[in-house]
Amino acid sequence: MNYIAFCDESYTSAERYRSIAVFSFKEKSLETISKSLLTLLIKSDVKEFKWQKLRTAKYFFCAKHFTNYLLDSLEKEKIRIDVLTWDTKDSRHQVQSRDDSANFSRMFFHLLKNVLNKREPSCRWKIYPDEKVDMDWNTLNDCLGAVGKWERDSQSSLFNLSNDKLNYNISEFEQKSSIDFPCIHVSDLFAGLSVLSFKLYEKYKLWFKIKEGQLDLFNPQIVEKFSNSEEWRFKYLEYFLKVTERKKLGVSFEANKRLQTFNPLNPINFWFYTPQHVNDKAPIRES
Repeated sequence: MNYIAFCDESYTSAERYRSIAVFSFKEKSLETISKSLLTLLIKSDVKEFKWQKLRTAKYFFCAKHFTNYLLDSLEKEKIRIDVLTWDTKDSRHQVQSRDDSANFSRMFFHLLKNVLNKREPSCRWKIYPDEKVDMDWNTLNDCLGAVGKWERDSQSSLFNLSNDKLNYNISEFEQKSSIDFPCIHVSDLFAGLSVLSFKLYEKYKLWFKIKEGQLDLFNPQIVEKFSNSEEWRFKYLEYFLKVTERKKLGVSFEANKRLQTFNPLNPINFWFYTPQHVNDKAPIRES
């Protein structure tokens, strides 16, 4: 079977948490999914969905419409949404002269390699990252295609390629504009949602308790204020948690105070990257 994947990131290198999301499905469903997402954009009066714009009602409802459609279509369209998030203050990243661009490339490689290998063997892929994501895509494409042909050499290989079996073939790898491809909006949504769950878990819990009447908003001991973007993003997170729980998709929020999927085979997969061993360190800039 042929598959297609759309990729986007969330936040900048200045943020503590960064994430990448890959939205993948069977290639023959591209027209159906694209038209459905476009219809939902028009319905929501939104030209282009961006997580950073989720601070008003119309973007909230657009995200909600996207979610309902995607979760209802998981099986039919063979949809997967995989999100990798990492902490730039963990032991892997606390190195002097860290090369954030090279590190970002490695993280993208880890995520894409896992996504591609989750499908049946020998499938063919088209991969479309957002054109605004800044990295060396030719190198990444070459490395993905070389998995299974290179031997492990942590000193000479940028991506630490392993000798895993090559279970996929990449027929196209090209950056696309999110204006022209609404599927990229989905990746943007889930990348942003994952980072939110890391950054604002405690604040979300406070917001939820106030909303449910468990705390008095006018209590002088409660000094926390919520911005418009936090209000609408918290509403979306609340909805997302309810609908994924109802559909038994295995997405956890409370266990580790962040979105996480313990079974990576589940179609909605939130993955937190942790250092794999003591020598797992982010790349450094060459002097």
